[in-house]
Amino acid sequence: MRGVLTGRGGVIWWRYHRAARVDDYTITRHTSGYYLRATLVDADATRLQQDPLVFVMPLTYQGNTVTWRWPVLTPIVTEGVLAARLGPVEVSDGALSGSGTATRPTPVVGR
Repeated sequence: MRGVLTGRGGVIWWRYHRAARVDDYTITRHTSGYYLRATLVDADATRLQQDPLVFVMPLTYQGNTVTWRWPVLTPIVTEGVLAARLGPVEVSDGALSGSGTATRPTPVVGR
């Protein structure tokens, strides 16, 4: 395993419909890609079976709230926990597009 990002708060979207709210999550980076494990609340089982799904997580970056969007490629939901392989991250507002000397983003709690 190469890296781990943990946090609280986020949303799983299917198109413009909320499929679930995320209580807490862990994203791990392996040589084969990124993987998500998330505890879901207010989940809609039908929407979670649709494609495409996107995991959206808010972060604080240099004092601003930005979002990271991850395509959810292989969702499996068991007893309120989502496990999935993720596609490439999309970052809003240019966060982390600078010189590489920026501070590490911090997950926003309670969203």
